[in-house]
Amino acid sequence: KFDAQVALLDIRLGQDNGVDLIGELKQQQPAIICVILTAYKSLETAVGALRQGVCNYLTKPLHPDELLATLERCYEKLRLQQEHEQVEEELRKYRDHLEELVAERTASLERVNKELEAFSYSVSHDLRAPLRHINGFSQALLEECGDKLNDNGKDYMCRVRIASRRMG
Repeated sequence: KFDAQVALLDIRLGQDNGVDLIGELKQQQPAIICVILTAYKSLETAVGALRQGVCNYLTKPLHPDELLATLERCYEKLRLQQEHEQVEEELRKYRDHLEELVAERTASLERVNKELEAFSYSVSHDLRAPLRHINGFSQALLEECGDKLNDNGKDYMCRVRIASRRMG
């Protein structure tokens, strides 16, 4: 096991092939960034290296500034990958926290709704008897004193009775 972040490989490594080694490195450490540096350039090896996930394919002779610039890009890519992983982790934590808040608020709303249902049932039950009394007394008033009420008074009493029946 190794702990490298960037691998600089040649196509020819004695008896081994650098392109094949990229696959082995990626199996052991998927996030590793590989760069091929070779004097044996060909389209076939370049395509094979890119298919294996190589970050860059450099050919010799190489100016040191070009190698330095390539390695700087590799480390910038690593930094961005790490930053991306951190942001993903933060998003996961926020999402988990948000799910917890939603669960808490849902439970709270369910509890408040049950309390509200109990309260509305109690109020409804408590108002039935007074509404029946209002309806009964307004009926009695109409029957006993209806001849003493003008049309507006009779209309008001009828409205009281209709409203009390609708509410009760």
